[in-house]
Amino acid sequence: DVVLNRLNWDIYNSVYEVIDDSGQFQCVSNGSINRVSVSDETKKVVQHEIQSRTNSEITFFRTGNYHSGTIPCFKYGAHYFSKKR
Repeated sequence: DVVLNRLNWDIYNSVYEVIDDSGQFQCVSNGSINRVSVSDETKKVVQHEIQSRTNSEITFFRTGNYHSGTIPCFKYGAHYFSKKR
């Protein structure tokens, strides 16, 4: 949802631009995005979210705590999800 919702911002034109934006996702910064194998379950979840968006306001997530300057929405496991102020 975070990636899909950021497409609504005027600064991104594609999913690739959202994911590749400097400093946005640790898996891009540390290169682990290139070493992951995407499971069938993950593909199903992504397809489901594309078809029926459930958290259309969520634009940030991180582990450990909420992003400062955002509105906290919910926590799932170690991930904290929030939206723009």
